[in-house]
Amino acid sequence: MIRILKEKEYISQAWKNGQGSTSQIAIHPKSAAFPEGSFAWRVSTAAITGKSSFSKFPGYQRILLVCGGHGILFNGKKQFPFIPILFSGDEDVDCSLVKDPVQDLGIIYDPKKVAVEVEIHTLKPKERAQILLEEGTHFLFNPVGSIQTPAGQLGPKDTLYVVDEEDDFELDLSVTEITKLVRLSLFDLSF
Repeated sequence: MIRILKEKEYISQAWKNGQGSTSQIAIHPKSAAFPEGSFAWRVSTAAITGKSSFSKFPGYQRILLVCGGHGILFNGKKQFPFIPILFSGDEDVDCSLVKDPVQDLGIIYDPKKVAVEVEIHTLKPKERAQILLEEGTHFLFNPVGSIQTPAGQLGPKDTLYVVDEEDDFELDLSVTEITKLVRLSLFDLSF
């Protein structure tokens, strides 16, 4: 299955600690009540507009990517765009801006239920972009620009959702300008 999840379809929610808001791209299981309920994973995006603390999620792991701008200060350490930040959901995290507000992409996941892989792709015009996806669940987030996919046009902040339950799948993409694409791949550990 392959389909485009449009930014306007994301579910806007307050942060667990009430210091901001997030846009949920997807959660598993779909019936999970976030943030109170039990879930295997949750993919979301948020605007970081100022100083804040991150919500805690005991027992979960987190991966965060800044998708542009000048980066953030993560517990006082500068974190550059498109470099994954891995941390425990139990960790105290303070965040502030280096300069201007930024957009992030994050996943919160139960490491007993799912393994997560992150990869950043730089797509260039006039070059055929192929991404090999293994059996699993994949989210390909487009921070800016426009990307042509087998499911249609992927606009800024849209996500291509691919579930491949049988064999490896090769995804063909094309762009008219240089852009980045963030791939989050989830692999079920419950077998």
